[in-house]
Amino acid sequence: MKRGFFGALVLGVALTSCNELTAPQSVAVGTDVRLVRSTVTDPASTWKFPLADAGLSVKSDRKYSDGIYSVYADGVCGVTGRFFASSATSSGDITVQLGADHRCVNAPRKLTISYDDGFVETTQSFINLHDIENTTMSIPIGSTALRFLGIHYTTRCDALQFGKDANSDKVLVTRVDAHTWHVVSQATPNDRAYCTTTGRSYHMQVDFVVVSSRDLP
Repeated sequence: MKRGFFGALVLGVALTSCNELTAPQSVAVGTDVRLVRSTVTDPASTWKFPLADAGLSVKSDRKYSDGIYSVYADGVCGVTGRFFASSATSSGDITVQLGADHRCVNAPRKLTISYDDGFVETTQSFINLHDIENTTMSIPIGSTALRFLGIHYTTRCDALQFGKDANSDKVLVTRVDAHTWHVVSQATPNDRAYCTTTGRSYHMQVDFVVVSSRDLP
């Protein structure tokens, strides 16, 4: 009986330790030393594009509406949203990938992109909003910062770059609260996106919201 109680006690301590760790540590179990994996993970990201999208260059497919936005949520109909914020070595970027999910009648989710020369495409894509937050940087709540935005792998452009170099302009990112960021283009003429495939810059207006699955500092 004593041996059984001791074994249960060691197991309980090990499980408690695993739940409380914030970085990989060694935990002794009897004479064994095992590495316990950190429980800190990157949050998921949800991307919300407004239904009132007249004048915008990037528009939603209008599916999964909450009445104000078309919602692209991580894990729903092929959407994968990530926030790389968990350590100083993480980029601090927020990403969303629109992929296939044959189990879902609404997949794949798509976006419609309109260019100032009249070209319009409806496509899947990968979006990366750069340098938002990790353990060494953040945008304070209520503040606005200029950031680089990339929209990748559309039918026309391998990448649409907002603010990568002198051929384009960064977007404005406002930290609304502990888990919400609002992204808009700068006013024209400072709203250029550079297409790496055509070698041209286009005036493009974007407006969307990104939400983390948990609060961040």
